[in-house]
Amino acid sequence: MNPFFNRWRYLIVVITLSVSSLVCAPLAAASSEGETSYRELAAAQLAMEKKNGRLFFSEKVADGDNKALSGAVKIIQDNGYIEATYRQGFINGVFKQVKKGKTAFLIEYCDGRPCGDYKQYYADGKLAKHKQYNKWNQLEGDFKVYSKDDGRIVRKTRYRQGKKNGFEVLYFEQGLEGVKSRSEFLNDQKHGQETYYYQEGGVELRQLYQNGELDGRHIKFAADGKKSFEANYKDNQLHGSVWMYLEGEVWILKHYQNGKLHGKWIEYDLEKKGVTKQIKYFENDQEIAQQGWSKTNG
Repeated sequence: MNPFFNRWRYLIVVITLSVSSLVCAPLAAASSEGETSYRELAAAQLAMEKKNGRLFFSEKVADGDNKALSGAVKIIQDNGYIEATYRQGFINGVFKQVKKGKTAFLIEYCDGRPCGDYKQYYADGKLAKHKQYNKWNQLEGDFKVYSKDDGRIVRKTRYRQGKKNGFEVLYFEQGLEGVKSRSEFLNDQKHGQETYYYQEGGVELRQLYQNGELDGRHIKFAADGKKSFEANYKDNQLHGSVWMYLEGEVWILKHYQNGKLHGKWIEYDLEKKGVTKQIKYFENDQEIAQQGWSKTNG
């Protein structure tokens, strides 16, 4: 074989092995360590300010000209520490704060702004809040709040591009677990049906919203499931007929116009079917006439 070719083949093998060792050695070291190596700094050695709505960290130096924080840094505090990676003064990656031996925050950052999982914990280490941010620093997906006592979910809100869109569900914080209320949202405003529930079961209130204002049927129920109040709303004001019930029977019927009593106000005798106790007449919230006992049709 040509000796010239043999010499170049030998050089190629040596170069290839050398490059492989340069590339693989750091990876093997990082893999074997398994943890990021943090440079430790005392909190007093740092300065913090806001720049364009982002927290900017800098390290104090002897000549007074602060230097933007960079790299993996562990900030030692009186009651714990903070671990994070910084780039040109802004947090990049996972931010972890520990207080009295318990994790207080775990937040994913991109250039100084939350951009992923955001978890906050109670002092005993139990999860308190869990939400997500998109790359534009807007809330996205389900925002969950947990009970300090037993860890149950007490509120779950659906977000899209930083605004409430979809259902917000509140849960009972103590006693029997269950849904306390369910509301529909559109662009941060209540829009659609809202329902409240009794803890023991059954509907307590059902009402409709449009663009953040009550609009449509509004019904309240007693614990036994019977109606106690029924009304219509328009533009967040009572408008139309309003029924008040006792033991499921109509007791008072009144009429509203744009939030003001207008028309007949009738009180029924619950012991005598078809008999009214009194009738009043209103105009713009002012009583203009009244009459006593009378027999109603039917």
